[in-house]
Amino acid sequence: MSIFALTCFSFYYTDKIVDFSKSKDPIMIELKDESLKYAIEPVDALVFDDYIIPGLSGRVVDVNSSYSKMKKLGSYNSNLLVFVKELPEVSIKSYQDKFIIQGNKSKKEVYLVFQFADQKYLEEIVSIVNNNDVKANFFIDGYLLESKEEELTSYFDNDNYFIGNLGYKNKYEATTLRYTNGLIERNFNNSLFCLTTSGDKAVLDLCSKNKMYTLKPTLIDSSYPYNAVKEKLESGSIFTFNANSYLVKELDAIIKLIKQKGYEISLVSSLLLE
Repeated sequence: MSIFALTCFSFYYTDKIVDFSKSKDPIMIELKDESLKYAIEPVDALVFDDYIIPGLSGRVVDVNSSYSKMKKLGSYNSNLLVFVKELPEVSIKSYQDKFIIQGNKSKKEVYLVFQFADQKYLEEIVSIVNNNDVKANFFIDGYLLESKEEELTSYFDNDNYFIGNLGYKNKYEATTLRYTNGLIERNFNNSLFCLTTSGDKAVLDLCSKNKMYTLKPTLIDSSYPYNAVKEKLESGSIFTFNANSYLVKELDAIIKLIKQKGYEISLVSSLLLE
């Protein structure tokens, strides 16, 4: 037998001895038993027709990493458990060609989306959001972003906002989509989403080709937005509003209602984290 072969065999044999010894270690035995209690099964995304509801990641204990930390301590300690994320088999990341209509109901989160083709009511709504210290999503027309870039940048100067692409002059087109994405990425965040309340397949196809996701939220277009939100409020709700005087009047009460019901108001970007 060659020296190389002997060396390989020696390493293999040594590893086997180490593995056997580790498997008999009381720390490892307890670790394997206890790790099952901490595992969380992932939840697959729900896909039907042209729609998708995101899934949820699970977690498992990284047994070897946890063992290494506990071995140094000399005993089992649940505080030293190391976890790794386990993605669902059916993941939203594979379905940019579906409308996202809701967040996962297992997470008690709600998403507020505001549409702006012009600046009217923008300052008032930003002020209400800031006063309530919540997160909010503003989908802004590219023409407005272009013409008021510096001013809008000053409005959204913290991490409580997600800025989305609302098209350019009320339309999504290939050239202006990329241009508006550039404005968003230069000033705010990654341009991950398009938005349609009508379920326009042309918007979905265009955005999918540009590696973007498309939201189709519940439109609250009413003289009484508070009542409309109250009626439809549930875990995972994505509400979008057309900015008007009724919304300005009732937005503070809407936010307080959502918080009183125990929901967290989140950014739509978190939908992709599963």
